[in-house]
Amino acid sequence: MVETVLNATLLAALVVAVLVACLAWRWPFPTLAAFLLWLLVHEAALRFLRGPLALPLEIVTSVSRMRMVALIAMLLVFLVRQVQAVWRTRRLPRPNAVDVLMGIVLLIGCAAALLSPDRMAGIAALRNYFQPVAVFYLARGFRPTQEQLRRLLIAWVALGVLIAAFGLYQWVAWGEAEYAGNGYLLAGGELDAAYLRVEGAPPRVRPPSTLTGPNEFGLQMAFLLLATIPWATRLRGRARWLLWEASALLLVGLF
Repeated sequence: MVETVLNATLLAALVVAVLVACLAWRWPFPTLAAFLLWLLVHEAALRFLRGPLALPLEIVTSVSRMRMVALIAMLLVFLVRQVQAVWRTRRLPRPNAVDVLMGIVLLIGCAAALLSPDRMAGIAALRNYFQPVAVFYLARGFRPTQEQLRRLLIAWVALGVLIAAFGLYQWVAWGEAEYAGNGYLLAGGELDAAYLRVEGAPPRVRPPSTLTGPNEFGLQMAFLLLATIPWATRLRGRARWLLWEASALLLVGLF
């Protein structure tokens, strides 16, 4: 069973890597945008595989690794494009202040990982913490147009409204049994939940919606509010009121 899952994972990783690399080569920023939107429902997809579909944990874990495969494939495309640019211009890119600061932080992180009492855990933490840095450089290197950024913002807000609505539905209608049945479980089978505890009232599960936890859900609501409120103030007509309504829902989701 383990060998079969491993072989299937390697094959799937190869297919995903080739597919994402081809898409990123042809449509760099749209591919990155699709990846960023997928991250918002990635955990929900894994829970669906674990809960309603009842797939083995080994398969669910293998599927979850495809996210990293896709990110690495886009990074390889980015690096090849950078090498091509250097070859054409015969000039190395000059680092700016942000690059220097990022380099210093990366060196400190690498040193901390190597000096960690549990070196493998340190390396795993370093990978997790610096994944957003990779996304930052991909976004900068793929050079999106204003129209591409506008489409990403619209898609992000629309998806954020759905995530907020689902989180509110969880708060109103779900209990521990519903969370367990829908795959909100840790590797050992125990419920993966955070609770709101108020004196004199029974504890209630804090909704994570499609994110990894309630804190990430709240942070996403805050990010979306920082986008929708300034955007709404600059618009007129029906679109403005739609954004204000979306902001109200996001604010309730944050609370």
